[in-house]
Amino acid sequence: MIRTARIGAVLAVAMGFAHPAPAEETLATFALDSFSFVSFEDEDVYPIPSGGELRFRFASPSADGSLAFTLQPGDVALPPIPVGQGRTLSYRLMSATSGVARKNGDGNLVVQFPATVTATLSTPEGPASTQYSLLFTTESASAQDLARVETVSVEGMRLSPSARAMQLVGATTSKEGATPGPGKAAYTVLSGRFDRLPAPP
Repeated sequence: MIRTARIGAVLAVAMGFAHPAPAEETLATFALDSFSFVSFEDEDVYPIPSGGELRFRFASPSADGSLAFTLQPGDVALPPIPVGQGRTLSYRLMSATSGVARKNGDGNLVVQFPATVTATLSTPEGPASTQYSLLFTTESASAQDLARVETVSVEGMRLSPSARAMQLVGATTSKEGATPGPGKAAYTVLSGRFDRLPAPP
């Protein structure tokens, strides 16, 4: 059964030799809004509390308007998500990642990047962590449960340069024994807006 949810350029001259100028970097904060959540087969849906943000490190735009970027583990800050019975679920980016926001024919940008994420469930008895690898994208993502009975599919929203808004989505299979949603098809929606973007070329 399928369920469908959707730094300044520097010229260095030393000993008569000119060295290449480093790419200009723009640090842009993507602040999450109230449409951000984590879902397990649309049965258990947990909103991400306010205050979540991702800090993208954009390089200078390429000639076609594409934007390369990186994310360091410390650039992702999501508040703990209440999941009932005094428990919270926290997500942490485990290693640096990179991607490209590519210009599309509609004028918007397609954004995607891989991520290795640790999910930690905190309970009165103590924490338990599980690691996942998934792709975040503004396009579409899908996943099946462990039993290959349920499939979830979700659509993102491309980055609008004028509104600086987008929705990233990612989907994976929750591991057996993980809580909440053991063995279920799970997905995340990260919805929000950038405070700035690099100026177009």
